[in-house]
Amino acid sequence: MRRPNCHAFQPSLFEGWSTIVEDARSLSKTILLSDIEVHREQMGSAFLHYISPQDHTQWADRMADILHNAEPGPDLENERHALIEVKQRQKKYGKELCANHARGHDITFLDISERNRFELP
Repeated sequence: MRRPNCHAFQPSLFEGWSTIVEDARSLSKTILLSDIEVHREQMGSAFLHYISPQDHTQWADRMADILHNAEPGPDLENERHALIEVKQRQKKYGKELCANHARGHDITFLDISERNRFELP
C-alpha cells in the first residue's frame, strides 16, 4: 500500500490474513472487504464495508462511489489519527506481551492479537 492510494479493495473468496488490509487500516484508507470469515477476524464485527464476494453489482457500485468521491494523495490528518491508533495498539500489545512473559507464560504477539481483535478500532 502506498500513501497516495485512496483506498483498498479486497474482493477475495478465500484469501488468508492480508497485510494490504493492515496497511490500509494503518494509513486510514477506505477499505472494501469481501464478507468472509478471515476478513471478519482481521477487522472485527464493527467494520461496516463488508460485501458478499459474489455480489458483483454491489462491488461495482461501491467502488464507483468511492472512486468518484475520493480525494487523491495522502490525507495527512487521517494518517495522523491512524498513526495514533497504531501506536496505541502496539503499546497495548507490548505491555501485555511483557506482562505475560514476566509471569512465565509462553505467549506470542499473535496470541494477544487474536484474543483482542474485537477490541481494536
